[in-house]
Amino acid sequence: MKGKLKFIVPLVLLLVPFASSYLLRVMAWKLLLGREGAINWVLTSIGLVKEPVGLLVYSQAAVVITLVYVWIPFAALPIYAIGGMTVDDIPMARAHGAQGIAAIRALWPGVN
Repeated sequence: MKGKLKFIVPLVLLLVPFASSYLLRVMAWKLLLGREGAINWVLTSIGLVKEPVGLLVYSQAAVVITLVYVWIPFAALPIYAIGGMTVDDIPMARAHGAQGIAAIRALWPGVN
């Protein structure tokens, strides 16, 4: 069970963002990075800045942070799926018609 849990927990964490819409996730980042958002509140509360930083929300860094967060499930899910494959899956690929090294290529497309 522990081996399955090690595989299932990251998968669930990876799929949770898909439960909300794209627009909702982008707007959430706007609220976090905004002039009166959570990040500015923390920065002013601990005394790192005297007044809220207005450049957090409309900057290149904010765009990169938001896009990485929004698109990382689409990039990580195929990588995660390939990582879950084992040598035991090769007979399955052969049963579907893959011969020799083509069986490995069918399971791990990056292998030449």
